[in-house]
Amino acid sequence: MASAKRPRPETETMRVEDVDALDCGVCYHPLKPPIFQCKEGHALCSSCRDKLAPTGKCHVRGGYRRCRAMERLVETVLVACPNADHGCNARLIYYDLPGHCKVCPHAPCHCPGESCSFVGPTKQLVDHITGSHGWPCTKRIITRVCLQLKDGFNFLTVDHMVDNDGTTVRSTTGVFLFLLNVARQPFGRAISVFCIDPHCTYDGQGPSSKTI
Repeated sequence: MASAKRPRPETETMRVEDVDALDCGVCYHPLKPPIFQCKEGHALCSSCRDKLAPTGKCHVRGGYRRCRAMERLVETVLVACPNADHGCNARLIYYDLPGHCKVCPHAPCHCPGESCSFVGPTKQLVDHITGSHGWPCTKRIITRVCLQLKDGFNFLTVDHMVDNDGTTVRSTTGVFLFLLNVARQPFGRAISVFCIDPHCTYDGQGPSSKTI
């Protein structure tokens, strides 16, 4: 008679204390199938295995073979998106998290106001700049618009853009948000244009704007 399976623990109470154990031992990127291990049990990804295959040895010792147990393990480790506090409910396999973060529509942006500490997704930021700061914001769904700009901050939201070759481009956040800063100069006005997008650039202190 087959023995009964042990009751499964509540997954919401389980934690991975050392996430490095789920990373490749060579490139340190998250492991995903196919996963290989040497005779001593050192795990690495298929890309690094292919690079080391000509040497006949792993980065520590020995050759490699598939590690089915590790593959099954990493495919059962689900993690919450780091943007959960901003409304993202996605739960992903551990190795899919980096790719999701690059396009997560809930990724936060900082308010461009110098003394403002607001941080939130692009769509919330649009409501914030108009409601809290009263900065003018023009909403358009076409690619070419005529704008009446005031001195200081002006904003423009566009739901899509069209490249020179006619290809439609859509933002990962659902809307393109542009900041047009109008500054008076001795002989006229200077206009700086920025695209505010959490997936554009990073300055080491969080998402930032990208100059066009």
